[in-house]
Amino acid sequence: MFNPEKFKNEKYEPRIIEVPVPNLIDLFDGSESVFKVRGQTSIEVVQTAEIGINEKDLTTLVKAISSSTDQVRDIKEHLGLSDEVPLSLKKRLKQLTQCCVEPAMDMQAAVLLAERHPLEFGQITNAIAEATNLGMNIKKSLPSGEIKK
Repeated sequence: MFNPEKFKNEKYEPRIIEVPVPNLIDLFDGSESVFKVRGQTSIEVVQTAEIGINEKDLTTLVKAISSSTDQVRDIKEHLGLSDEVPLSLKKRLKQLTQCCVEPAMDMQAAVLLAERHPLEFGQITNAIAEATNLGMNIKKSLPSGEIKK
C-alpha cells in the first residue's frame, strides 16, 4: 500500500540518462561524446504542451492588430512564430533546451543540432521523454562517512 507520509519525506533527485553520440565525437572537447539529460518537471511538461496553444493565440492577436498580410508575416517572423516548423519539432527543441544537463543547450544550438544531426537529436530528445516517463529517482543515502564523488 502506498505510504503518503513516507513519500513526502523521501529525498528525490533528477533522473539522468546518458546518451552516447559517437558520430559527434569531433565536437566534444577532449571528453567522451555523451549528452546527459534529465526528465522534465510537471511545469516543463505543461509549458511544452502549451507551445501550440500559445502560438495560436499570438497569431490570432497579430492578425487582429495588423493591417496587411506582409505586416502579419513580419511580426510573426520577429516573434519567432513560424508555420514552417512542425509543432512536434518545436516541442522537442523546447525539451532539449530545458533538460540537457551536459552540455547546456540554448535554442540556437538545439536548432542546429536538429538540422545537422537529426538522428542524434531524436535519440537525445527520446531519452528526455524516457526520463520524464520514469520520474525522478529516490535519492539513496550513502553509508555513514562515505562521500559522493
